Amino acid sequence: ARWNSANLTAFESLPWNRGDLGVIQQYWKWAQEVPVVLGGYYTGRYINNAWNQVITQGLPVRDAIEYATENINRELLMQQEAYGVNVSQ
Repeated sequence: ARWNSANLTAFESLPWNRGDLGVIQQYWKWAQEVPVVLGGYYTGRYINNAWNQVITQGLPVRDAIEYATENINRELLMQQEAYGVNVSQ
């Protein structure tokens, strides 16, 4: 749990072990951001909710994921309709 910087120059000047720094820099070459989509914020929220329902309420995993999927799809569709985006074509 070390504090990190998004600024690569600043990150390289942090007191990391040089071996660890090299490994992290290699990983950065493969890192990709999650694509931004309309309503995408909803996906993470409902995946977290599904996890919490499984852990705290004992909901079966399949039920939690199916519920989350229905809600995610509904929100994505609403956002697409609101902004006139039709991705199904």
